Parts: sequence; C-alpha cells; structure tokens
Amino acid sequence: MEKLALLHTNLANARGELGHYFTRLKLFADIHPIILKTNNPIIIRNYNFKLGGLYYQLNDLDKALTHLYKGIFISDDFNWHSNFDGITETLITSTYAKQNKVDSVRKYILLADKIKRDEVPIPYNARIKSLMALSLAYEGNFEEGRKLLDEAYKVAPEGKDSSEMMYSEFIRRKIFAKARQYGKAIAAYIHVLDDYSEKDLESYITFVLLDLIDAYRATDQDQKAFAAYERLLDQLKLQKIGNQQLYIEELNYNMRFNENLAELEKLKSSNEKALLTRSKNNMLIAALAVFLDVLIVVLFLLVKAKNRNKILAKKEYDLLEASLEEEKQSRIIYEMKLLKIIEDRERNRIATDLHDSLGGLLSSIKIALYDFQESAPLSENEMNHLSRILHYVDDTKQELNRIVYNLTPLIVEKFGLLEAIKQYCKKIQTDKFRIDLQLIKVPSQIVVEDEITFYRIIQEVLHNIVKHANATHVLLQIQTDKSGMVALSIEDNGDGMNLETARLKGGLGLKSIYSRVQNLNGKISVESNKNEGTSIYITCYPRMIQESDNNVKPSLLK
Repeated sequence: MEKLALLHTNLANARGELGHYFTRLKLFADIHPIILKTNNPIIIRNYNFKLGGLYYQLNDLDKALTHLYKGIFISDDFNWHSNFDGITETLITSTYAKQNKVDSVRKYILLADKIKRDEVPIPYNARIKSLMALSLAYEGNFEEGRKLLDEAYKVAPEGKDSSEMMYSEFIRRKIFAKARQYGKAIAAYIHVLDDYSEKDLESYITFVLLDLIDAYRATDQDQKAFAAYERLLDQLKLQKIGNQQLYIEELNYNMRFNENLAELEKLKSSNEKALLTRSKNNMLIAALAVFLDVLIVVLFLLVKAKNRNKILAKKEYDLLEASLEEEKQSRIIYEMKLLKIIEDRERNRIATDLHDSLGGLLSSIKIALYDFQESAPLSENEMNHLSRILHYVDDTKQELNRIVYNLTPLIVEKFGLLEAIKQYCKKIQTDKFRIDLQLIKVPSQIVVEDEITFYRIIQEVLHNIVKHANATHVLLQIQTDKSGMVALSIEDNGDGMNLETARLKGGLGLKSIYSRVQNLNGKISVESNKNEGTSIYITCYPRMIQESDNNVKPSLLK
C-alpha cells in the first residue's frame, strides 16, 4: 500500500513539474483514500506538504496553509525522505508573504533559518535568503535586506532555477516599495514582468501587477496604473478559466465516484439476495432439526435443560459484568480526581522552580549587563544593541511571570473565584482592550478543584480573544440559579471566525475549553460569524462543598 501511494505521489509531482497543476490536483484527490489507508504518519505528512505546495502554486492560500501545517516534518522524516529541516516552514513563510502578513513572515522564516541543515538545496537556500531580506525590510533595516537579497540573487543561478531568480526580484521590488522608493520599485516590477517566463511568473503575476498599480498610483501615473489594471483583469480572466477547468474536473471526479457508489449498491443488493436465500435454507434446516427433536424426546429434554442452564449462566455473567463495569467506572473517576490533584501539585512545583531558578538567573543577567554598560566605554551602536538585549531580558521575565501565573492560580485558593476573575480581567485590560465584568450572582461554595477549573475556562477564552480576535471590547457575565447551575457568557466584538474551520483545525485551546466544561458536567455553545464577533455560552454544574467526595479533600491541593 505504501509503495502504491509513493508511486501515485511521484506521478502527481511529475505532472506538477510540467506545469499541469490541475491534473496534479486531480491525481492527489484520487490517491487521498490510499494515503489514509497506509496509516503511515510520514507518508501522510509528505502528502500534505506536497498538496499544500500545489495550493500555493494555485494561489488558494488558505487551503495551502491548512495542508502545510499538517505537513510540518519531524526529525524521523529525514531518515526516510530527502527533505530537509525547515522546508515546510519556508513554504509557509512564502504563503504569508503573498498575504502580506508581516508577523507571520518574520516568525516562520526565522524558524526555518534556525533549523535548516548545511546541505540545504540551492533553490531553497535562495528562497530563505530572499524571505530573510523581506523580514529585515519589514523591520525597517532596508540596507541589510538589500545585501541579503543580493546574496539570494547570486545563489539562485547555481541551482539552475530561474523561478528563484524571479522570486528574489519579486522580493526586491517589495523592499523598494516598503522604503517608498517607487521609481526603483516600478523598474523592478517591469523587469520581472518582461524578463521572466510565463511559467516562472504563473504563481506571482497577479501580486506583481497589484503592487505595480499601487506604485503607479503613489507616483500619480494614473494612465500607466490603468494599463496595468487592464492587464491584471486579463490575468484574472485566465485564472477564472483555469478554475472553471478545475471545477469541470471535480464534476467528472464526482460523477465517477457516484458511479462507483451505484455499483457498490448493486453488489450490496446481490449480497442481500444471497443472504435471504441462505436464511431460507437455514429455516428449512431448523425445521428438520425440530422434527428430529420431537422424535427423540429424551434428547430434546436434555437440550432444553442445557439451554435453560446456559441462559441462567448468561444472566449471572451479565450481572457480574455490569457490576465489574460499574466498579471500573467508579475507579476511573476516582483515579481522574487523583490525577488532577497530582497535576495541580506538579504545576505548583514547576511554577516554583521556574520562578526561583529562571527568575533569579534573568535578574543576574540583567545586573551583569548594567555593570558592563557602566564599566566599559561603548559606541552608540553597541549601546543600542545592549539596550535591545536588556529589553529582551525584560520581555523574557514578563513571559516567565505569565507562565508561572497560568500554571498556578493561587489567587483562586487564597481569595476565591470572584476576586481571581476580577484580578485577571484587570491584568489583561489595556486602553484599547476593555472588559465589562457583570457578576450577577457568583456561587461561593464551589469546591476548590472546580473553582480552578472554572477560572481556567475563563482564562483560556480571554487568552484566545486577546491572541486571535482583534477585539476592543468583551462582555463577561456570570450568574447561578437555585439548582446550582452556573451560566457563563463571554461576548467580544472581534473578527469572528468560521466555526466549521475552527472545529476541523481543532486547536489545543478550544479542546482544552471543551474538556474542562465536561469536567464540570456542563455544555458549551459557540456562535460566531466573520467580522461579527464571537459569543460563547457555557452552563455547568460544579460541585458544591457539601457535595464533594470525602476521599478527595480540597486541602490536598495546597
């Protein structure tokens, strides 16, 4: 099965090298079931990497990122395949570069450059240098960016890959435009469009034309901007025709798939007829057996008695099995409670170790840097470099404090759930991010373990909002009723999200929230639309102090 999957994958790659991207996509769709049946994570990762690269060529960037994240290689993959460390990260960076996502470009190209091997293929070496140059330009370091881009332009011909030479020119004009050197940027755009083949430009021509239009408009060359715009429209029409061809291929594929389903239904019908015939034969045999039993009365009585004993034995066995299963479930629940206690104690230990060891070490580093700053005469450039290092040390200490705070929310145990929520909201609020906290009725008799779990749910949701939603306002409400049900609602005015896509990606934060809600015997509902914010509603039944298990005391967590 694995050899068959590799054979079809190589065939699809060969089609891609010839520029037959739609045929390659069709071949990838055909082998998808074969890839999954291998149950080989290395083959599946390699398949997702290749498919992500194909969507990158077709400029379907969201699908490209979805598959590239699934295709990030690990160390064991390189003993099986000729890939190198950082290859997927490099392609992810290229995708973010097309989307002009500055932070993501900087993050992934630094990662790719850090983990790459010495024997990295020449085209990818040129690509990494080009993207590093773009990252430097995003930081305002245009001079260093141009130097690194010149290196990329020199490296690319060694790999006999004109597309990478074109890509370095593609990045060069982005740097010119970033530096507001529109004249040089326009010259670079025209050079790319005139001097490189249609195959090299296929994946980038729309981006080049869009930026060329912006450069013309920035220099008040409206007539040339209009001409470039007409060329862009022609290119988009060609892409539309290509997408229509892909749609036709997908329709043909679906028709063949439906034909196969119809054939399977026919086989299923034939099997059902065969089973019906076999059932009739079995009934005839059973009738003959009954007839024989009537004739042999003694044997019939013995068989009947034996069956009665077997039924009684089965009932006893079922009762015993049910009892064992109930005992097993009780033991599992008890073990889960103990594991949670152990986990919280381990969190406290790790947090203490981090704070005592790394916190002290970072303070010592900062003091040593200040001593060095005061004792040695330094140039202005060296002083700036030293200031950046001190800033990095401060950032590291802040991140360490955040991690320690998240690991062990002692404020819940010391001051209670209400105060812990207030303090956490106050901590993450800024001038541009406001939280309205409405505590209509907060239960005060929840066991400590469930208070911590409830606090971590709020903490995780707010963390996700700060990190992903681009929200400026959050409304957080908590209330409870006489039955002990606690209702939590968190609403933000952020970007919103596609719920189906979020479920498919299944991030660890979302899984953690669902898991904790289940631990509180609760349910969660999420409502969100693109650019309309997100609302999360949770109802749960945390244990009250008088209901807590006597075998697992809250004091054990201290």
